[in-house]
Amino acid sequence: MLRKRVIPILQIIDEKLVKSTKFKNHKYVGDPLNAVRIFNQKEVDEIIVLSREVSKKGGIYTSHLRDEGLEVLASIDEAIKISEKADITVILTHHKVIGKPMWGKSIETLRRVDDARERGLDIRIDQYPYNASHTGISVLIPSWARAGGQEMFKLRLENEKLRDSILNGIVFNILNDRGGEDLDRIQFAKFEWMPELEGKTLKYWCNLRGIEPTTKNGAKLLIGGKKINNVAYDKTILLNPSHDDMVSKNEIFGPVACIYTYDKFESAIEIANSVNVSFQSSIFTNNINELLKFYKNINASAVFHNDHTAFRVDWMPFAGLKESGHGVGGIKYTMYEMQIDKMLVLKN
Repeated sequence: MLRKRVIPILQIIDEKLVKSTKFKNHKYVGDPLNAVRIFNQKEVDEIIVLSREVSKKGGIYTSHLRDEGLEVLASIDEAIKISEKADITVILTHHKVIGKPMWGKSIETLRRVDDARERGLDIRIDQYPYNASHTGISVLIPSWARAGGQEMFKLRLENEKLRDSILNGIVFNILNDRGGEDLDRIQFAKFEWMPELEGKTLKYWCNLRGIEPTTKNGAKLLIGGKKINNVAYDKTILLNPSHDDMVSKNEIFGPVACIYTYDKFESAIEIANSVNVSFQSSIFTNNINELLKFYKNINASAVFHNDHTAFRVDWMPFAGLKESGHGVGGIKYTMYEMQIDKMLVLKN
């Protein structure tokens, strides 16, 4: 039995070579780290030649189709072509149509198989009797992003432009491929670094993290928010977590940012003042009245206008309020804090 395997060959190419004549007619994925060109092993012609030899021995050709989503019709045509050119029995293994845009297209895929059989070709289909597929979550990540292995994937995530492209690719696949346009259709069977999610869905995970279960937020969770150990997560941004969550009430020492939306300017100040910890604050506005109102009402030790709170120079005071610490940093302020007033009362 010959089972079709389209084997991707990964070749790392110098950027100068990518621009050369040798590769100008090939599609490739280029990035600052490397340029990747994925070849398919001589496409269909080689499969036809091999299948002819197998057919002479009474063998069959079974195909886990090249594509079962948006290109499933072209993939079926390819399998039919192999059967016709090689005079061989072809079995379409695990036949299905993946992705919401393709739902209902099985009418067309089955029609093409029926037409081929009426022409005398021996085309057959096998199918598992359930309406879900089981595979690794990496199937949602664009294949070009995973080329070269896990370490290359991590390096690409560190590049801002590539990270955005990867996110957009995951969103596309959720909408058009395995995700079925619904985070509730993506269920975790095994989750090694967060086993409490086993049996749960990507939508559940979004809700657990206090973020809106959109396809983009789901994509962000898939490439970030990794649990490092029992008490630490990788750098994380949370959108509108509940005000009752610990992450909203307690001071966090780590790369975590919570973003809250609000309808009224006063509500933003109220949210910020509602916790029992306080430090420096920032406001981004070109409205002087908003700036002064914020400065007057925010419970913070400093206010930065149109800049982040990490900015400081040594002569500036640097302190937390409420339960955020004791004492004030900054050269002058620290010197004062480290001294005590001692009184001397004289009597003659």
